[in-house]
Amino acid sequence: MKLNRKKFLAFLILSSFFLETVSLKAYFFGEESLSLLRHKTARTFSPSKKISGKKKKHSSKKKEKKSLKKKSLTKKKKALGSKKKKSLTKKKKALGPKKKKSLTKKKKALGSKKKKSLTKKKKALGSKKKKKDLRSKKKVLVVKEASPTKKERSKRKKTKTYSFTEFDVMPFSGPRTFGDKLYLVPTLGDGNCFFHSVLTRPGQNRRQVIEESIELRRRFADEIRRKDSLTEYTAMVAAHFLFIYMTELEKEVPDYSELPRNILDFFNSRPRDSLYDLEPLYAAITQDNIRSYLLTFERNGVYIATTHDMGFSPADAIALLMKRRINIFWITRGRLQFHKMAGNEGPIINVLLDGLHYSRLYDPTRETPRDVIQIAKNADF
Repeated sequence: MKLNRKKFLAFLILSSFFLETVSLKAYFFGEESLSLLRHKTARTFSPSKKISGKKKKHSSKKKEKKSLKKKSLTKKKKALGSKKKKSLTKKKKALGPKKKKSLTKKKKALGSKKKKSLTKKKKALGSKKKKKDLRSKKKVLVVKEASPTKKERSKRKKTKTYSFTEFDVMPFSGPRTFGDKLYLVPTLGDGNCFFHSVLTRPGQNRRQVIEESIELRRRFADEIRRKDSLTEYTAMVAAHFLFIYMTELEKEVPDYSELPRNILDFFNSRPRDSLYDLEPLYAAITQDNIRSYLLTFERNGVYIATTHDMGFSPADAIALLMKRRINIFWITRGRLQFHKMAGNEGPIINVLLDGLHYSRLYDPTRETPRDVIQIAKNADF
């Protein structure tokens, strides 16, 4: 506390001394000196008018420079923009004809592809129609499948329709067991076409038909093994052997492996003109020749042969085993020609033999569509 009092007393002394010196100056020099003193102090602390003028000039020059820079930048931008626009327009003009050319080329290529695809489709449709017509430009019968049961409705939505080609039947002098018009039903051609056309019942699939045909083939083979005399088949076997020999004779490298050795020797020993004299051939054929040939029909998928005359054949024997009367027709000049009836008891069934293929014939006077639709279904028609 003592030190603080000393400092305070020193401060008072100095301040009083300062005031006295100021008052003395004012007394000796007067108010002018004070005004000068004030003026000097004011000059040191307040800016002059000349300095502010210089600053104003400097700022105006800066503004002019900035405006000039802005003008030059705008001119450059405008020049660059016009150049870019011109280059873009030139590029667009150059790309325009190129794009047009490429588009025209693509259109032409697509057009040719479309035309080719359309022509292919038309040809495919035309071939399908031709196959369906089956060499006949006759009418086509459209048959609807029977309405499905409640269980079947859940599996399928719509009833299918099938088209059968119409054929006129040529006049026949004997007893008629068929109508004047018959309709061709597409039949599966897997070597068992005879059984598909004759055996198939409503709701029976192809596998079931084949199983039944295998059993019938076995029964036929057992009968052939059991019989001592097979002379009723002689005419059919002779026709078969002669057909094989004449067919192979026309080839550059004939294959007579299907002919028994004694029959081949017989044909080679005979003059060409006398081969169609069948009586010597009948005499040359043995029972073993007939039996070995007929046993080939036991194999699944072997075509069931029939005779070209009124003789006996495997088709006749199997018709007896099935208890069916089978009317066999051929096509002659676009019409059906009755050939023969196989079997002598049971329901009547009409079939067409075209080459080595049997097809079912639908007779609307004796049958309903339900009797034959399953045959077409099994053939994926």
